[in-house]
Amino acid sequence: MTLAEMAAGRLTIVWRPASPRGMTLVECMVALFILSIGLLGVMAVIPQASQNTLTGSTLSTATFLATEQLEQIKHVATPAYPYGSAWSGGVAYLPGARVSLAGVPYVAIAANTGSAPPSAPWVLGPGYLGTYGGLVGCTGITSDPIPTGTTTETPAGYPDYSRTTVISTALDVCPMKTVSVTTSYRGNPLVTLTLAVSPR
Repeated sequence: MTLAEMAAGRLTIVWRPASPRGMTLVECMVALFILSIGLLGVMAVIPQASQNTLTGSTLSTATFLATEQLEQIKHVATPAYPYGSAWSGGVAYLPGARVSLAGVPYVAIAANTGSAPPSAPWVLGPGYLGTYGGLVGCTGITSDPIPTGTTTETPAGYPDYSRTTVISTALDVCPMKTVSVTTSYRGNPLVTLTLAVSPR
């Protein structure tokens, strides 16, 4: 269209104002309702996520403390046991006494006086297993590095945790021991680990 045609009035411009209709109150309420449902869902997830994180952290700490105790007991179970002086006749030896004869280590599994190794009650060393192998119930052991019994302690740096260690003779065969460690958080048991160890 040319300017002349526009000047001649052949161009008709129709003005249509925008609709005055906006959002009604019902529409606003529906929108707010949908938005509130979404927000409530998010708010419900946040506490659960926080609780799961706390539970996971507590369980991890309890497992660490139980494992730490077992590792300490395993370390005690495997020391280097030195052997004592040369065997001498007439000396009263107690169970667990360590002697050497002609460069060979022996261990007494029963009290004796004057019995020369390798005769009974001596067994060949080295090690704790040779010392107490065959004794039932660990009777007569005076230097057991892993004594049986139950102990409960609060690990250093973890005041909310307690750790109970139960050591028993496994199947009544010495020196095999069963070690069970239970870690509790604020009185509630969380983790129990069990291990069979044999001092040697």
